[in-house]
Amino acid sequence: MPGLSFSRSASIYDPIVPASAVSWQRLLSWGNRLMALGGLMTLASVWSGYVLADHLSLLLQGLSHVSALLWAVLIKFGFIMRLSALNRKQLGSSQP
Repeated sequence: MPGLSFSRSASIYDPIVPASAVSWQRLLSWGNRLMALGGLMTLASVWSGYVLADHLSLLLQGLSHVSALLWAVLIKFGFIMRLSALNRKQLGSSQP
């Protein structure tokens, strides 16, 4: 309709958000959470793939082995997020 305009402010949930809009504290927190989740799920996958191998079908054993590799990717992503957050913190504190 002509004459109507809708304004929308950018939030962290928008697909395109400038990097400066995400604080280093939030990025560090999510990086920690992602690493913890990845670590726990990797351990659960390894436990189900090796300790419970006698009780699981071959398909489930294969899925647990593959999922252990995929869950480990979360640890890597979380670590990258932590490095990025700490880099932002260092750059923010060094600027006058």
